[in-house]
Amino acid sequence: MKKTIILFICMLFCLSIDIKAQKDESLTDFKFFRCGMYGTLGPSWMKPDMKDWKNEGMRFGYGFGFMAEFAVAPNLVIASGFDVMYGSGKMKLSDTLFSYDNMTDKLSNINSIYKIQYLQIPITLKMRTNEINYFRYYMRVGGSLGLRIGTKYTEEISAQDNSFIFRTYDNEKANNRISLFRATFDIGAGIEYSLGGTTA
Repeated sequence: MKKTIILFICMLFCLSIDIKAQKDESLTDFKFFRCGMYGTLGPSWMKPDMKDWKNEGMRFGYGFGFMAEFAVAPNLVIASGFDVMYGSGKMKLSDTLFSYDNMTDKLSNINSIYKIQYLQIPITLKMRTNEINYFRYYMRVGGSLGLRIGTKYTEEISAQDNSFIFRTYDNEKANNRISLFRATFDIGAGIEYSLGGTTA
């Protein structure tokens, strides 16, 4: 199978909960620099580079990482850092010939589920509201550059009418199927919650 290009866009309008360490000032004060850990959750899908393969729907992806924010205005910041993203997707190849136990080739379907890990460096512009009852709401846009650090697939080859399973593969390495690098466009929205003092 030819190499598959993964174009899933992680965190499309996803909810992010940020835990940030800040200076010893009120959260309503202007701060030039903040940093901390964060987690994300959102839809994940795959787009093949071969016309015979089809996307079979979305799955959920998640990630976590470290983010540093540099303020250019009280509610406008540029953010960057690094994160590890776990994505997944389903694909299907229909009406392909498969030779089973040296018998005549049979028309078959191939159903695959991929699980992919990327180490990413995101750069985003984050726009947020003033604090309202300990909450801040924000939207962010930007992009990420990613390096594949792990990928596996589970695959089932079955008869065209699904009456018989010819072969299955479980948690096989898919390095030759998945692109080593990827670039994504990210759009996200979320909330920050103040825990009081210098933590949000």
